[in-house]
Amino acid sequence: MLGWLAVAVSLLLHAFVVFCFSDGRDALSAVAVFPIWLWALVGTLPAALAVPMLRSRWPLALGLLWAITAVVGADERRSLARGLAPTLEEARPPAPAGGGKVLRVATLNCADRNTDAMREVGRFNPDIVFIQEAPSGAGLKAFAEEMFGDAGSTVGAWTCAIVARGQLSAPRRVLYEHGIAATLRLPDGVEIELMSIHLEHATTRWDLWRRSCWKEHRDTHRIRRGQLRELLAHLEADAGDRPKIFGGDFNSPPTSNLFDAIPDSYTNAFAAAGRGLGNTFINRLPVLRIDHIYTGPTFEVVDARSARTTHSDHRMVVCDIVLPARGG
Repeated sequence: MLGWLAVAVSLLLHAFVVFCFSDGRDALSAVAVFPIWLWALVGTLPAALAVPMLRSRWPLALGLLWAITAVVGADERRSLARGLAPTLEEARPPAPAGGGKVLRVATLNCADRNTDAMREVGRFNPDIVFIQEAPSGAGLKAFAEEMFGDAGSTVGAWTCAIVARGQLSAPRRVLYEHGIAATLRLPDGVEIELMSIHLEHATTRWDLWRRSCWKEHRDTHRIRRGQLRELLAHLEADAGDRPKIFGGDFNSPPTSNLFDAIPDSYTNAFAAAGRGLGNTFINRLPVLRIDHIYTGPTFEVVDARSARTTHSDHRMVVCDIVLPARGG
C-alpha cells in the first residue's frame, strides 16, 4: 500500500506541476517560479521510494515521465542544444561582411551598488551596459572613463543606470527605482533608445503549505507585470522610430507569464542565440535565468551568453547584436 501511495503522490504531483506551468495564471506562480527540472527531482523521489516496494514497472515509468517533462519543459534545453559551452568570447567579433556594425550589450545587477562587480563587465568590452543596484554617479563616471575614455557617458545612479559608448541624453526615470531610459547617439550619428530595468524583488518563500505564501507570490508577480507594462509603454512612447534595446533584472524566469507583456516584435537575446547555461541567479549555483536583454526588430542577435561574476550574486548577460547599415 505504501508503494502504491508513493506512485499516486508522484503521479498527482506531475499532473499538478504540468498544469501550473502550462496554465500560467498568477495564482500558480508559487509553483512556476521554480525550474521544472527541480520539480522533476522532487516528483521522482516518491517514485524511487516505491521501486523496492512494488513488483511493477509503474515507478520506473513515472521516473521516465518526469525525466521527459524536465527535458521538454526546461528553459535550459534550447541553449544547451546549441552548444554546451558559450561561444561569445571576451574579444570582440569582426564587423559583418554585409555592412552594419556589431554592438555588444551587457546587463548586470551589481548587488547593493558594488563598484567591483560593475567593473567585471569591462572584460567583455561592451558598447552598452545596463546596471541595476548601481553605484554612485561618481563611480559610474569613473567606470565610463575606464571603458571608453572621452567617448563614454552615463545616466542614472543608485538604482538603475546605463553606461554606453556615445552620448546619452538626459535620463528619464520611470517608476523611480525600477527603470531609467535615455537616447544613445553613437559616434556615427545613429540614435538608439535604451532602458535599464529592475522589477520588484521576487518572493523567496518556500512554505507552499501556507496560503499566505501563495498569496504573496501571486501579488508580487502581478506587481512586476504591471511595472513591466508601464515601463514598456514609456519606452514605446519616447522611442518614436528609433531602434530599441532594454534589459536588466526582471526577477522572473522565462516560463513566467510576465513576459506576455512584451510585444512579439522584441527578441530575447539569450533565448534567440545563447549557448551554454544561461541561468543568472544565484551566481555560484545558478538555477534561474532572471536577467534578460531584449532587442527591437531592427537588430539581429548573433550570439549571447551568461558569465560568472566574483562580486555579485547575479551572473551577467552579454550579447552581440548587429545593427544594419543605413539603408540596409
